[in-house]
Formats: sequence, structure tokens, C-alpha cells
Amino acid sequence: MLRIVKSKKTEWEKLEALKQEKINSKATLEKLLEGASEIQREALLKGDEGKRQEALAMVQSLQQQIAVVDRDIKFLEEEQSKVEAMHIEFKLKEIERQKEAIQKELEPYRKAYEDAKTAFKKAEQEWFAKNHEASRKLDALNRERDALRLRLDKLTPPPPPQPKHSVEEWLNLCRQGKVKTYIQGNDPNLDEAWQQYEEEKKIIQDWAENSATRKKVVGETLPLPEVAKHYSQARLREIVSAAHPEAANAIFGH
Repeated sequence: MLRIVKSKKTEWEKLEALKQEKINSKATLEKLLEGASEIQREALLKGDEGKRQEALAMVQSLQQQIAVVDRDIKFLEEEQSKVEAMHIEFKLKEIERQKEAIQKELEPYRKAYEDAKTAFKKAEQEWFAKNHEASRKLDALNRERDALRLRLDKLTPPPPPQPKHSVEEWLNLCRQGKVKTYIQGNDPNLDEAWQQYEEEKKIIQDWAENSATRKKVVGETLPLPEVAKHYSQARLREIVSAAHPEAANAIFGH
């Protein structure tokens, strides 16, 4: 694992650490000053002169301490400015030293990588040659296989069509009007369902024709046939209209 060696602190960094301590100290004093000022204001509002004088003394003391810290910070910054250029030069040299150390530690891994890359290139060339030879043999075998499969397909009768739905499912779809086209022989379950559907349609259409006649004579229609319970009102009208449009209008209205 690559390691980065920490360098020794420069004079500028030591001064920076001292300055940061002073900055932290100033922040603490300023917080105390804020509290003392608040106490002074509250004492003034309450007319507590003794407490106000005590708070005032604390405020003045804290202000003096803050002023001293400010001078210390300024002094440290002035001292830092004297050694900053030397600090930067040291840091630049330190960066170069660490870069060299990293490169030195990286060298065995680079060599291992180069060796592996050379070995890979050799293996890759061998693979390409063998793969090319194998591809030619596989292509020839695939062509032979395809020809044999084509011949076998011609010799083997096609399997019977597999039903897409059960007879009951197909019948429900027909009743709902969702089977728009029908070709006999494609699905044995559909063939059976369609036959029953046609019989039900015939029963409904005959009922409608007879009901229309009865309605003209006695003013009422015949009871719906049992199969009609599987159809919506709209589907019944659609089925009747296809064969007897006038009867549909007489029974279901315009």
C-alpha cells in the first residue's frame, strides 16, 4: 500500500497553531463579553446599580483581554509573514520528496504490470490464432447442422396447433364480442367454443324474431332464453341487429 510520510512542522505552521489558539481564546472571550453585556443591560433596566457596576467591570476586563489577544494575533501574523516564503519553499520541496517516494514505492507494481501486459499480449496472440482456427471448424459444423435440421423439419410433420385458451375462456370472449375473426382449424378449443357461440346466437336471434311478432300481437315479448344471461344488453342488441334489425328496434328501441 502506498504511504505518504508526514513532514515536520515549519516555523510558519508552529506560528499558525499558536495563532489558532489565540483565535479560539478570542472567541471564548467574546462569548463571555456578550453574556456580561447582557447582564449589564438587565441590571440597568432593574435599577440594580451594584450589579450593573460589577457587570461593567467584567465587560471592561474582557474588552482589555480581547484587545491583548488581538495584539497577540497581529504579532503572530507579522512573524508568519517573515517566514512564509521559507515555509512555501519547504513545502514545495516536501511535495517533490513525497512524489519521489511514491514513485519509488510504485516501481515494483509498475514492473509487475508491464510483465503481465507482455504475458497477456503473447496469450492474446495465441488465443486469436486458436480462436480463428476453431471458428472455421465451428462454422463448418454449424452449416452441416443447419442443413440436417432443415431436412429433418421437412421429414417431420408439424405438431397440431396448441389451444390458446380453454373452451370456456374462448366462449366467454366470443360472448363479449372480443373474437373478431375466426378461422377453423387453428385452435380446437376455439372451434368448439365458436360452434356453441353460433348456436347461442341462433337461439337469441330466433327469440328476438318471435318476440317482435308477439309484441305486435299482444304487446309483450317472450321471456329471455337461458343463454341470454351470458350477454350484456348491448351485446344482445348487436347480435339481434345483425340478423333482424327491425326486430332489434322493436324489442330494444331505437
